[in-house]
Amino acid sequence: MRKFLLLTFLCLFFLIEGLGKEEDLPQFKTLKIQVFQSYEEPSQGVYIPFKEVASRLFSFAGVTVVPDDSRNYEALLTIKVEGKALGRNYVKGGYLYTGARMEGEISLEVGGKLVREPVKINIGPWEISPYEYRKWYDPEIYKDPGRALASYAFGVWSEEEAMAEKIGGAGAGMQLAKICHRFFGVKPLLLALTDKDPTLSLIGSIGIASVKDPEAVLPLCEMLKSRGKGDKLRPTLIWLLGELGDIRAEDVLMEAFNEEENEGIKNQIIVALGKIKSRKAVEPLISLLNNEKTPIERKEIIIESLGDIGDERAVEEIAKYLNIVEGRLRFTAIKALGKIHSPRSAEVLISYINDKDIDIAYEARQALWRMGAEAIPVLFRELKRNKGLSEAIAEIFEKGIKDIKAIPYLLSAVKDEDRMVREFAVTGLVSIGRPAIEPLIGFLEKEKDQTALRYAASALRAITKQDFGLDPAQWRQWWDENKK
Repeated sequence: MRKFLLLTFLCLFFLIEGLGKEEDLPQFKTLKIQVFQSYEEPSQGVYIPFKEVASRLFSFAGVTVVPDDSRNYEALLTIKVEGKALGRNYVKGGYLYTGARMEGEISLEVGGKLVREPVKINIGPWEISPYEYRKWYDPEIYKDPGRALASYAFGVWSEEEAMAEKIGGAGAGMQLAKICHRFFGVKPLLLALTDKDPTLSLIGSIGIASVKDPEAVLPLCEMLKSRGKGDKLRPTLIWLLGELGDIRAEDVLMEAFNEEENEGIKNQIIVALGKIKSRKAVEPLISLLNNEKTPIERKEIIIESLGDIGDERAVEEIAKYLNIVEGRLRFTAIKALGKIHSPRSAEVLISYINDKDIDIAYEARQALWRMGAEAIPVLFRELKRNKGLSEAIAEIFEKGIKDIKAIPYLLSAVKDEDRMVREFAVTGLVSIGRPAIEPLIGFLEKEKDQTALRYAASALRAITKQDFGLDPAQWRQWWDENKK
């Protein structure tokens, strides 16, 4: 029944003409594909099935690929790739080609429009032999330079490196997916995702993750609901919903979270819930975090996801782990708190900016800097209470305040009786720059305290490179003439 519902949903979904495509690009029904590929020794003679894969992908959009000698076609797809297999000698396995360098371009020309995407892969040989990774990889692939190149040609697929840019470029699979999406929307990528051919499924998945088309969210949710717990595509669907970061996936991911028994997949769901910023997941995740049976590795994943969600309810629970030295719990907790932009989170973080662990201290300072407006009142309060924190707080302000919502707090601090607070306030206003000019002039027009006025004027001078003293009328006239 679930499969029937899925098919019904997809049929209705795909009836919408050109879903997600770019409106200004011409449509086409016939396509000619030409491929130019060459590889350095010892890889000459290698043939990677770019044409066959591209033909299959575009067939999902209803496009017919014409023979090589045909002169009658609407669009021309050109794939140019050259490269070299890279290897090294391993104690286990001997000389293996575990790296690759590939460059080129994929272009599609139709109706006077030309769309191009570069192909660039640069992966150095692995530090460890694939024979030590036998659980995840087939080490025999890397004995042959041609097979090794083919394994990299369309993209690299793993939880950590699913986006090809993270490993030094974009494979042909991602770029084909991008071009296809620009003309035909997300439909072909969703169909490729469910194809039995692992290469097509890979292209569909990295393509959807790359283009981040919101039209893919609901079909992916229906796919996840319709597939049993042992379905091989299930982890990919969960990962994709997380990558798309759309709150519409919340209910289906929460259902999967409550039902999933596989530990690895459950961890994936926790990560995805964090990426979509699920408020519904906060209490269940906190409950799981506080469960004594939850292993440290999962606690780290939960803390990171709670940080991604950014809900203030998690602050106290995460803070408990700042005193636990097992694993990377302290560091994960300090980073997670930095993502929760709230005064309460700032109050916790301020206690760690001079921590004995330099990594913890650095991350606490970075987090308070990134937090912006929510952190400013806490920073000023602690500066007045504890001069021992002045150096660390100065470092935060010197990095520059980027949050314009901090301006009211900084203007208020310009009037503070503590000279150091006033100086830091000016530093913050200057780092914000142009957006602070109008509020500063307004401050000059209303404020009576001469000391505060001098500090405000000094901030204006530093930002504008102009000097009209404490005369608000001249500042206003200059700004009216120059603000556009």
